[in-house]
Amino acid sequence: MRIILEKDIPRIGKCGEIIDVANGYARNYLIPKKLALEANKGNIKKLEYDKRNKERELEEEIIKAAEEKQKLDGMEIVARVKVGEKGKIYGEVSGIEIAKLIQDKGYKIEKRDIIIKEKIRKIGDYKIKVRIRRKLEANVKLKVIEK
Repeated sequence: MRIILEKDIPRIGKCGEIIDVANGYARNYLIPKKLALEANKGNIKKLEYDKRNKERELEEEIIKAAEEKQKLDGMEIVARVKVGEKGKIYGEVSGIEIAKLIQDKGYKIEKRDIIIKEKIRKIGDYKIKVRIRRKLEANVKLKVIEK
């Protein structure tokens, strides 16, 4: 029996694939558990329509991410911290603080999107990477100064 998978099923296939399985397996397990649909003309058309919509949404998301990257690239943020001897700061400037500084400028960024290669424990200038999308990153300049 030809079916369209509604969810990923290990060793069988991924969501949206049209595959052949045993009639009993499809009728008694996959279809009742809403893991698959019968591959008739109507369901195949719906699948194609959904794929086109997903592709269109993905393209729009990529365009928005590129625009956000362009706005974030080269942005300079300033962190004011308490300083001890020899320019060392108390603690360190964390991803949470950097995300908050960027959010204060009107961008929707979470702490997990901040990529810090070295710990920020001294006054100075740093380059911070901000993940916008899986493979899309922007470079932000961080200036750490004394309060």
